Amino acid sequence: QSRRRVATPLRVVSAPEVITDEVLRNADSYPADWLMWTRTYNGHRFSPLDQVTRTNVAQLTPKWCFSLGTHGAQQCTPVVHRGVMYVTSTQGKLNALDAKTGELQWHFDSQLPEDATKYGPDANRGVAVYRDRVYWNNIIGTLFCHEAKTGKVLWKVNPDYYRLGYSKTFAPLIVKGKVVTGIGGGEWG
Repeated sequence: QSRRRVATPLRVVSAPEVITDEVLRNADSYPADWLMWTRTYNGHRFSPLDQVTRTNVAQLTPKWCFSLGTHGAQQCTPVVHRGVMYVTSTQGKLNALDAKTGELQWHFDSQLPEDATKYGPDANRGVAVYRDRVYWNNIIGTLFCHEAKTGKVLWKVNPDYYRLGYSKTFAPLIVKGKVVTGIGGGEWG
């Protein structure tokens, strides 16, 4: 007689309201959330959720859609915390959406200079969340810190090097309470 292994449903748990270093180190403990662009520090980008399988994936249907309102290659990995999805787009924009309905919670336009894409690629790969804040870079290298609930800009660092061909297109990473971000360049030689 063969024994079939019965899958135990995964308990879907959200991260605490305030994201700490310990929460980020243990991101696998919060399968309801996607707390960093790689999901966890190991960078596997793997979700342990098991409701979608090879046998039922064809039954999936869209529940909502949201227009980012910009043209170009949208390269963001959305970050989700407690039902809020943070999505960046080209042209230096950030949106906070209700992950269940797609309803816009808040929007921020970093108002890029007209010549921004003359010196680098117009792409953005996402945000970092930490404590009760959201961090991200726009293409010209400005690092923003927003209040997660309202989108209010708490601070920004605005370097002046994009006209030299340097840009920031990737999501920051939080490591031991520090916002780690780097710089790219050379695409527009």
